[in-house]
Amino acid sequence: MKHIKKIDQWLNEKLVSAASNHNYYTLKADCPVKYIESQSNPTGAKGVLLHNKEGYLDGQQGCYIIDYSGGHYYVDLDNQFASYIYKIKDQDRGFRDCLKPVNKAPEFSDWKDWLRKIPMR
Repeated sequence: MKHIKKIDQWLNEKLVSAASNHNYYTLKADCPVKYIESQSNPTGAKGVLLHNKEGYLDGQQGCYIIDYSGGHYYVDLDNQFASYIYKIKDQDRGFRDCLKPVNKAPEFSDWKDWLRKIPMR
């Protein structure tokens, strides 16, 4: 019980309020989250838009969905995992029902090192 109390205290100290162009959510239930698995440039030409290959991860209840100025991320503090995801409007239909807006979320500097690099194909 002491261990859980220390984790909760650390989390409360590390959470930050949303800036004007940021939105924070938690997942109310487990649900699939569409993420950007990889990107490709079929022609190889500079300035050509990259094409995303999508994948799905098992979103866990209590994890964060963070919108930083239009960039969307899934952040799992327990497993120290973060991933780029598609915008909320581009997620599957039931995804929005799993979201709960919150006022605070982990600071980007605390989880940015957990982001996977998106491989180019």
